[in-house]
Amino acid sequence: MSDDLDPQAGTITSSDGTVLETVIDRPTPTTSTRAVAAIAHPHPQYGGDLHNNVVGALQRGLVALGAVTVRFNFRGVGASGGTHSGGTHERADYLAALDAAAALDTTVPLFACGYSFGADVALTSAHGRLAAWIVIAPPLRLFPDELYVAAVDARPKHLIVGVHDQHASPETLRAITAGWRNVIVHPVEMADHFFAGATSRVAEIVTQIVTDEQ
Repeated sequence: MSDDLDPQAGTITSSDGTVLETVIDRPTPTTSTRAVAAIAHPHPQYGGDLHNNVVGALQRGLVALGAVTVRFNFRGVGASGGTHSGGTHERADYLAALDAAAALDTTVPLFACGYSFGADVALTSAHGRLAAWIVIAPPLRLFPDELYVAAVDARPKHLIVGVHDQHASPETLRAITAGWRNVIVHPVEMADHFFAGATSRVAEIVTQIVTDEQ
């Protein structure tokens, strides 16, 4: 995170009063704020947290372009209160993060971002200010179909996925989202679900997406 200011630690509060650990990352002082974004981490029960390497790639790609990002720990992770609920209350956690990101600058686009479990949670969440979803390796099977509100929303959905993803390949995601509105799948060559050795490519794709969406 050499291009960032010192990360700002803080908290946000979910709708049921659960306090969640956050980190806000800002561009350098010479870079104008061009966007804000909330980033959700992978599955809490498999070691996912706001320090995950793919979450970091998302954050770096966004901040490099001038976005301010809100990373957070879902309930029960790190210094966040509460306990894991399997996704139900995590959706409320993510909405709180979207609201927090939107409040950082009301004049720039808002992006909903997440990786794996966090990607699925993001795709079940919407916000009036939202410009687009940018998600990485969504399994697209953690929630009932009707909860994926992004499916019927006209705003862009960008799905970044490793060609060798063990859970949902680019072809699988294209098939699942065939009836969705405004979906673009971005394959990452030589990468699986964990993007070992490919996080820099993820950051590059994220940067290009935000550039194209502005």
